[in-house]
Amino acid sequence: MALEVQLLSPSAVAAAGCSSSLGYKSITRGESEARKSLLLRGVCASPLHSRCRDFLYYSAALPTVRSIETKAALGDHDGRRLALPRVPVPTTRVPGSQREKLWREFFSNPSEWWDGRHEKTNAKYPDFKHKKSHEALWLDDPRIPPWVEAELAALAPGTVQLDKFSWNRRLARYVKAGQPEKTMELFQQMQQEGLSPDKFTFLPVLNACASLQALEAGRHAHEQIIENHCEDNLFVGTSLIDMYTKCGSMEEAWRVFNKMASRDVVSWNAMLMGLVKCGQGQKALQLFQQMRLEGVQPNPVTFVAVLNACAVLEVLEEGRCTHGLIVQSGCESHLVVGNSLIDMYAKCGSMEDAWRIFNKMRLRDVISWTAVIQGYARSGKGQKALELFRQMQQEGVQPNSVTFLGVLNACATVMALEEGRRAHEQIIECDFESDVFVGSSLIDMYAKCGSMEDAWRVFTKMPLRNVIAWTAMLKGYAMHGHGREALAHFEWMCEEAVPINNVTFVCLLSACSHAGLVYEGLCYFDSMGSVYDVSVTVEHYACMVDLLGRARCLQEAKEMIKTMPFEPSAEVWTALLGACRIHGDVEMGECITKLVLDVEPGNSVGYVLLSNIYAAAGKWDLSASVQLQRKKRV
Repeated sequence: MALEVQLLSPSAVAAAGCSSSLGYKSITRGESEARKSLLLRGVCASPLHSRCRDFLYYSAALPTVRSIETKAALGDHDGRRLALPRVPVPTTRVPGSQREKLWREFFSNPSEWWDGRHEKTNAKYPDFKHKKSHEALWLDDPRIPPWVEAELAALAPGTVQLDKFSWNRRLARYVKAGQPEKTMELFQQMQQEGLSPDKFTFLPVLNACASLQALEAGRHAHEQIIENHCEDNLFVGTSLIDMYTKCGSMEEAWRVFNKMASRDVVSWNAMLMGLVKCGQGQKALQLFQQMRLEGVQPNPVTFVAVLNACAVLEVLEEGRCTHGLIVQSGCESHLVVGNSLIDMYAKCGSMEDAWRIFNKMRLRDVISWTAVIQGYARSGKGQKALELFRQMQQEGVQPNSVTFLGVLNACATVMALEEGRRAHEQIIECDFESDVFVGSSLIDMYAKCGSMEDAWRVFTKMPLRNVIAWTAMLKGYAMHGHGREALAHFEWMCEEAVPINNVTFVCLLSACSHAGLVYEGLCYFDSMGSVYDVSVTVEHYACMVDLLGRARCLQEAKEMIKTMPFEPSAEVWTALLGACRIHGDVEMGECITKLVLDVEPGNSVGYVLLSNIYAAAGKWDLSASVQLQRKKRV
């Protein structure tokens, strides 16, 4: 990358207030390009010459200059700007007599100097630097006075303050090492030392706030960014967006994004990723359109965010349009983009497209295999998913914990208990058994394959159980009609202070329904909001309708539907229609079928259940007629 360097004429130097005794060399057009004196960076020897403190002439052999343009250097004085390759910045070391004088000044008042020893990455950087005059001292100087070492050893720790560069490097190092807590602790310590943070300070601090999801700390850092006039910096602005989105505050992220004077593709990507992670996929797609209208060229990260939004929203056509843009931009060959395409097509239900992308990929990693395995497992093609898992292992690709989630789902779909047990053995070999999500999937797989003993064994061995693991076990009891065990398990959950959610209650009410525990089901349903602080949803009403219907309380179930605080869905009416089929209530079945089809005209389940009700009552003509209507309308 080229570094722009300002070359000042002698008149410009004089205009800046610098004396000729500072050793500045004049620049003439007659000098060879390879030996031009370049104004790079340096320190003025006199504190009075503040306008020249940031400039130093240095003569060096350089390759041919690519471009020269005229530009005002200082005030009305003309200078020349050269685009040059980046070169090391040399520093000037003082003569012996002055050196000893500086060391004596250093030890007379060490608090007036910065300590740069701890984070040195180049021997040319000084070990100590005066805070005001910017005089520099080096410990590796061969002519260092002999008494310096003993004096340094006698200094108390912390007498000489670390310079800002050292603090910033430490902050960045802790963030990179995955220690955000230490980063925040160090930032506070830096401020206690009286150092004013700059843009290089705030980048690791905002990163740490994002990692910790420490919104209040991030807001405080934002206030300091404004106070230090760093908000207009592109990288700081992008880091603020990233921090706010990861902390879940999209309003503040939008505010920062809209205030940015300039935005690059990374800024847009941070906003897109944040919207997707916060479940605002539609807004992410709208922002992508705005990005294109403003002429910002998307990169692979942009496309990954957009494809994730399409996958969440299950908008297949939008995903295909994005795929077309990816092909046009030449990003289709990127591994991460290919993986996102597979995932998007699989979640949108187009396994043919997902398989086509998978087969076209020249390079495939474990994420590629996992995406296609999970896609087939979700689409009910468990056998195909298991075949791919075997092929993946034959090609030497090591599965990860997410791969096993897809494999276990596939085993559960096709009720392949032996395949599931073999996968369990591999999970133990790969040391994934302690993973709470893998453990929960094992419980679910064993329960769906009919082995509650194995499910219970996995549950009891789990070192850490979250609500998903507890609910998976509860779901297993419900599935097998073990109502009393399900109720005991739920009470155990409450004793262990496991947070109860909507899914937990769906499984609990379903267990009561399958076991015929009407009274218990009604009690738990009534206490959902008052005792457990869980909002009642349509799914819970569907479970209650099924519970009452199975208990032959069809009228009570119908009345419950009428008292629902929201519009009954086809799912709720279908639950009651299923109860009509169980108890052979033809009259109510006909009435409920009409309500099902009014809500969802293409619902085939309504036709099938009514046909079965007629068949069970011996009304074969009516049963055949309903089947014929289903074929015409569905």
